[in-house]
Amino acid sequence: MTNPGAWHLITGEYPPAPGGVSDYTAVLADAMAKAGVQVHVWTGAAGTTEAGHAVTVHRIAENWTAGGLRALTQELDHYPEPRRLLIQYVPNAWGQRGMNLEFCRWVAARGLAGDQIRLMVHEPFLPYQFSLGPARWYMARVQRRMMRTLLAAADKVYLSIPGWEPMLKPYAPKRGKPMEWLPVFSNIPFAFNPDLVRDLRAELASPLQLVVGSFGTFGGEIGRMTAEIFGKLLPKRTETVGLLIGRGSKKLAAQVLAAGAVPATRLFAFEDVTAEEVSLRLQGCDVMVQPYPDGVSSRRSSTLAGLSHGLPIVTNDGFLTDPIWGEPGGVAAIRDFAADDLIALVTAFLRCEDTRIAFGDSARELYDTHFAVEHTVAELLGGPKVEA
Repeated sequence: MTNPGAWHLITGEYPPAPGGVSDYTAVLADAMAKAGVQVHVWTGAAGTTEAGHAVTVHRIAENWTAGGLRALTQELDHYPEPRRLLIQYVPNAWGQRGMNLEFCRWVAARGLAGDQIRLMVHEPFLPYQFSLGPARWYMARVQRRMMRTLLAAADKVYLSIPGWEPMLKPYAPKRGKPMEWLPVFSNIPFAFNPDLVRDLRAELASPLQLVVGSFGTFGGEIGRMTAEIFGKLLPKRTETVGLLIGRGSKKLAAQVLAAGAVPATRLFAFEDVTAEEVSLRLQGCDVMVQPYPDGVSSRRSSTLAGLSHGLPIVTNDGFLTDPIWGEPGGVAAIRDFAADDLIALVTAFLRCEDTRIAFGDSARELYDTHFAVEHTVAELLGGPKVEA
């Protein structure tokens, strides 16, 4: 691969701060470092600079305010030109209530000054939701101005899902500028410890029971959908145990249990867990159910974690679903969300071990072929050579 010089990853989230972009950036930085690249991560949480295995984490005081951006400029200018800046973009990650246009103008100024700007769009902007009132309309409008500014500044634009491209094209001043899908990888490395997996599973289920899991953050519509599925599935399938992993899982489990149809011995929740424990818990599942209001897509790291662990996944399509999910095996998706239809698919997996094993093998193959972090590193480092 080419481009062996230093990279500067600019991110609004980074561990120990929680968040999908936080975990994504940490995994990417480590993978790039292992590929022989010097990596600098610049993040807004105040603190001391941390130097690790070819990854140096710079924590800029004052976050992404004018003062913080001035400090970031001074620090970056100490490094040789031309500098490669990889922006991990989610509008709400830069403070100012998701309307930090000044940060976007700062990125544009860096580009004019000679830095190479690569933009990774995890999420572009809020939709216009007129039912939510003028404040949200204004926020959505400002976030489109932010995106227009960034697209004009970027030398290359990466997208977490192909579905963002038609939304972004109207805001791209250079209409011919390519936008490339850069599939998101799993943030949960596989933790190999079969004895511990067996022990953890035995704490939840007997040898005759099957474990239906769900992983993610369970707020909003996803939480409502997940609660409906487990609230209906577990009373019907008495041989099953439910397992919820991730932020908001305990509140969701309490909500399902409060209805009285599910005993506390058949629904468990674990949140604020390490990536290692998430991996061990996932390995103890027989099937995963992952509903999404906008459909399964390649930005859903919760689904990618299940794929990378070789688990059959039941989910639903939606307006942001990528064509890749139409490939056979690995993921079983209904056209639109309906709890009863998802439960019927889960039940089919529970009834047939051979089907579960076959889908699990296909899930791992799908992940390795399209989503593994090595593909992302190869794409980033395989571009035009830039002297560092």
